[in-house]
Amino acid sequence: MNYLDFHSHILPGVDDGAQTVETSYQMLKMLHDQGVEKVVFTPHFWPESMDFDEFCEKRKDALKKLKAGYDAKTMPPYLVGAEVKIMPRVSKFDLSQFAFADNYILAEMPNTYGDWILDELEKIMLKGYKIIFAHIERPYMGFSKSDFKKLTDYKAFIYQLNVEALKNMVLRRHFVGEFEKYGGRFVLGSDSHGIDDRRPEFDAKALKKRSMRDFMEAVYHNSKTILG
Repeated sequence: MNYLDFHSHILPGVDDGAQTVETSYQMLKMLHDQGVEKVVFTPHFWPESMDFDEFCEKRKDALKKLKAGYDAKTMPPYLVGAEVKIMPRVSKFDLSQFAFADNYILAEMPNTYGDWILDELEKIMLKGYKIIFAHIERPYMGFSKSDFKKLTDYKAFIYQLNVEALKNMVLRRHFVGEFEKYGGRFVLGSDSHGIDDRRPEFDAKALKKRSMRDFMEAVYHNSKTILG
């Protein structure tokens, strides 16, 4: 079984993910060995605490370091984006710096719901960007049912699940059991930060369960449609 990874913290020294380029290479080799065909680098961009230009420059420098020893035979191809925290007025930034593939942006929801969130997401989409809803399981667990429903009823997003979430039977039962309710619009991410803690886990047994077959086929189809 092959996969595509929409969420990773592999670029060295940009955020709380890989801190050295050697760790980045190890993570990439792990993803390759686990059957990952392509990975998106998505370091955190928190508009409330980061300078936009400094973040972009730091990411550029990290990518340059990674390219120096990148081995296409043992590491998957990659795209570069960011995990963008949705905050008031984030739509005013030059979001082209964060977009990948066909203008997709990985969007991280705030810890608490506010009706302004949908307004901000709509402003982003009106600029021509497409939203991938990062680790959807977190607001599912953290928001009230009614607030979570407001987001998912909007039906304008791709939903990214962390592999870790699918190891949880309760979360797996909800998202896999009811994925048609979401229009089948799921992709996966490792959300990997290192080689020990929060490591890539596309080799998780949960992904290979017979009951997961239809879901995983839909995930792969969605993923290939976006990343090719």
